[in-house]
Parts: sequence; C-alpha cells; structure tokens
Amino acid sequence: RRGLYTIYRNRVQDGSETSGLLTDLAIWTGAPTVVTISTDVNFNWDQGSPIGVKKDYWTGEWFGWVNIASTGTYGFFITSDDGGFLDIGNQRLLWDPTLHGAGVLRGGTTTFSTPGFYPIHLGSYENGGGAACKLFWSLPGQTTTQVEVIPSTYLFCGPAAITGTDGILTAQTITVPAVQFNQNSTTNNKIRFMAADLNGNLGESTVFNVRINADVTNPVFIANTFQS
Repeated sequence: RRGLYTIYRNRVQDGSETSGLLTDLAIWTGAPTVVTISTDVNFNWDQGSPIGVKKDYWTGEWFGWVNIASTGTYGFFITSDDGGFLDIGNQRLLWDPTLHGAGVLRGGTTTFSTPGFYPIHLGSYENGGGAACKLFWSLPGQTTTQVEVIPSTYLFCGPAAITGTDGILTAQTITVPAVQFNQNSTTNNKIRFMAADLNGNLGESTVFNVRINADVTNPVFIANTFQS
C-alpha cells in the first residue's frame, strides 16, 4: 500500500520542551492519539494541527519504506516546526532537538548500491505556535538544493501481506528490515508492530519486549518476547 504509517501523540507540557526533548522516549512510545496513513509528508498546519490532535504540544511520526529505483547518492531532508529526526535505511541523517520554525532544510545524503525498498522513519514535534513537517529528497546527479517533496508513488507502508478468507488470517512469515536502537541496554526495550489492510485500516500489536545483548545476530521470537 502506498503512503506511510502515521502516529500522532498528544503530550503534556511538562518543562522538558526547552532541552533534550527528543531524548524523552515517552513522547514517541506513549499511547497514540491518532493513527492513520499519509500518502506523503507535506504538511503545513500553520497555527492548527492534524484532525483529532490538540493545537500545541504533540508529536508526529511517519514510517514505512521508500522505493529507491536506481543506484547513486540521494539527499533526504525535512523542514519541521519544531525539531525532528530522520532515518533512512537504518542510517540516522538528522537528530534535531531544537525549537524553530520550518524554513530550513535539515538532513543529509546517503548512497545506495542496490535498488530496492529501504526503511524510512521520521518524526517532528510541535511545541507551540506554528506547526509543519515536509519530507524532501534530491536524486542522483542533483545538488542538495534541487529538492522536491517525495511523491507518494515512492512511499509504501508494508513489505508483505497476510491473506485469508472470511476474516480468518493465514499465518505467514514476514521479513522486515532490522530494528535499530539508539542505545545499548541489557534491559527490556519496547517495540510494537503495525499492519494495514487494503482499505487502510490499521491494527497495532500488543507491546513486545526486546532484550538487547552484545550478540543479536540470531534473535528468537517466543510468545510475546524477542530473545537473543
């Protein structure tokens, strides 16, 4: 399905907005306020907000896959109000915990040696006042100033499907890109899985526990726990 999974979360104005906001994992892992699919990321809410989300103090998060049709060096950027982050192919191109308007492109470049679908994950947070988030790219051979909003024809939110009849699902093995964590830990971390049907209806799993050890080459899924 084309588009990116989208999660908006209302959050509490608690004083953390002035520094280190992005490092507060609670604002990215709390209960979703609105869950939907965005055909692209090209939003300017001005003084407003997405439908169902309060005016100020909320986060937006988009994730899925971007189709890289040819090899070469691509630029990926966001403009956001306020800060945000951007991951492409499990490479972090932006981590911006500052408060600002949406007038500046922020991001970086990455080189692909093989065409295909690569994971994309970005987020922005709204502190107060105006709100916006747009996702751009530059193609191989273009400069980083020759950018355009990534078209919906290159964005997808699902590498595989689960089929069935009469509402009964058929179990399948689904291979997804590796999950990247930004800190080492021997304690349990949290992860959710999401899926969408062809009508865009989203389903969200229960929270799974993930234990990160020095060697996670062969993680094993048992019940609701990943073990390594």
